[in-house]
Amino acid sequence: MSRARRTSGGGTIASSILALNSIATKENAYKEAILRNHMHSKVMAECFFSKDSDALEACLKAVSEDQQEDLCQAFQEQRNRLMKVSETNVDNFRQVNAFIGALNQSIRPHIEQQHEGAEPQDYEKLILEKMQEYRQAQKDSELDMADEQFVREIKTALGEATASANNDDDDDDDLQVVVRASGETLKCPIMGSYYEDPVKSSVCGHTYSRMGIENHLRSSRKCPVAGCSNNNITLDQLQPDIEMQMKVRRQRRKSDQEKAQRMTQDLIDSDEE
Repeated sequence: MSRARRTSGGGTIASSILALNSIATKENAYKEAILRNHMHSKVMAECFFSKDSDALEACLKAVSEDQQEDLCQAFQEQRNRLMKVSETNVDNFRQVNAFIGALNQSIRPHIEQQHEGAEPQDYEKLILEKMQEYRQAQKDSELDMADEQFVREIKTALGEATASANNDDDDDDDLQVVVRASGETLKCPIMGSYYEDPVKSSVCGHTYSRMGIENHLRSSRKCPVAGCSNNNITLDQLQPDIEMQMKVRRQRRKSDQEKAQRMTQDLIDSDEE
């Protein structure tokens, strides 16, 4: 019998449940890794392919005319890769949901119903089977790939239109994305300062500093952003906002550089005087 078989099937019911609990607690870590991958792709897309980027034009000026066609083709291939990465991230996110769903809805009850001394089970095979069943059951509720948030955000970063396949249902969502992109602030609506450990509500999409929203929830469940209809924020809704974290980090770095340049210029000016 293999070590994996002995570990997953040969232990006590209590130890098996303990192992499942340990795996389930890593759900956020799995998803955060996917989110980080998505955010790196999004930053690359914005740097090289957004409407405001002059990366391609600058590169074309730096090469000879006979190399420009190959360069344009390379840029297009990279665009295609970024779109493919976004679709892979969506699928990985769905796989994590299926994995955790299979553990909680099928595997855990199965283990709990077993009696001590029962024949060892091949839980690896059982989990894969239950994941397939979970994915199949979720098919009807899954969005089309083109409507998934990861894909839409990469398309927006690439400067492409993100019209949904369900135009009537998603007009408000399109408007919300545009407004957030154009009027976004790097300051917490509660603390009034740069975001610290930013978290985003999975219900209304608003971002807060973790300390700020945790203090806010002690007295109110309503989203502190003016006009928001989310009246029941819970800690379970809050997810790390990796994108905002990266934006704040870049802004802080930029501010520090500008401050250093001003101090250097002041020193130069004082020496000249």
